[in-house]
Amino acid sequence: MTIQDKILRHLKGTGTITAQEAMVEYGTLRLSAYIYNLRKEGHSIKTKKKQLYNGKNIAKYVFIKDETNEASTASEEEL
Repeated sequence: MTIQDKILRHLKGTGTITAQEAMVEYGTLRLSAYIYNLRKEGHSIKTKKKQLYNGKNIAKYVFIKDETNEASTASEEEL
């Protein structure tokens, strides 16, 4: 299973992923590249920007369920 497959499985299972999660769980620093490729394959993934308490901004990727993919999504409250 490729890292991209693992990231897609993670998104389908949990609904979201951040760069820190991808680094810790899958050893990759290229999450945005994998998200780009998954979007090109037709997966609906939304980017939510979040500002941390220290002023830094991070991206949280949210898997969007639609008629073509069958996974649960994160609710707006989780974001």
